[in-house]
Amino acid sequence: MTEKIAVELKVSEAPTEDVGRGIVRIDPSVMRELSVDAGDVVRVVGTDVAVAKALPTRPQHRDQNLIQMDGVLRANAKVKLDSMVTVEPVDVKP
Repeated sequence: MTEKIAVELKVSEAPTEDVGRGIVRIDPSVMRELSVDAGDVVRVVGTDVAVAKALPTRPQHRDQNLIQMDGVLRANAKVKLDSMVTVEPVDVKP
């Protein structure tokens, strides 16, 4: 059985263009660590759990150990800005 890969990231505000789209933005190096490609689904675990499509962060937000999430996803995961969450890949079956 393969061990699930997970990382802890600090919650940051989503870019305006991502609000309401079910998207989180994660550093490309973290996406590689999770074996996640752009558009893949990830699980965000705070006090509760949310799922979203992962996209890479913009260059100015890289190397900061952040996950950018909108208010809807933060409410679903029951987390606030600057909280730490666990992020892991999700196997989605068509």
